[in-house]
Amino acid sequence: MAKDFAAKQTLVHAMTKSGGGPLLHASKHRDAFVTGLGKLLARAQKCGAVRTDVKAADLILLIRATSQADGEGGVDAAARRRLFDIVCAGLARPSS
Repeated sequence: MAKDFAAKQTLVHAMTKSGGGPLLHASKHRDAFVTGLGKLLARAQKCGAVRTDVKAADLILLIRATSQADGEGGVDAAARRRLFDIVCAGLARPSS
């Protein structure tokens, strides 16, 4: 997954309204994407894998940020892996 950040530029562009805002483009696929992401997130939260305070909008911003950072070039595989691990650790539900 970490190696695919740069390949997700199409997704990033679809998630950015004209002018670079953080909202999804108005499209026929927007609602299905957000709904699907919300369902996946809810399942991950229900099984205790993801913090309960994370929202689908947070994930959209994380996808944008990580994809855009990698899309600027000069990011090696080790840096991508580290970034992916940091994001995953931040999303994980803290152990009790």
